[in-house]
Amino acid sequence: MQTYIVQYRINGGSLHTFDTVKAKSPAGAIGMAARHLTDVEGTLDIIATPQ
Repeated sequence: MQTYIVQYRINGGSLHTFDTVKAKSPAGAIGMAARHLTDVEGTLDIIATPQ
């Protein structure tokens, strides 16, 4: 397990920090964030950066 800083952007706006997440891969961290951000309307970009 590795720690990732997960950030997101809505409709190409500014970057917001979601949380730090422990996951096996960046895809796992992004999936975890996506499950919590399901109520967001518009285009959602999620980025996971190893810490």
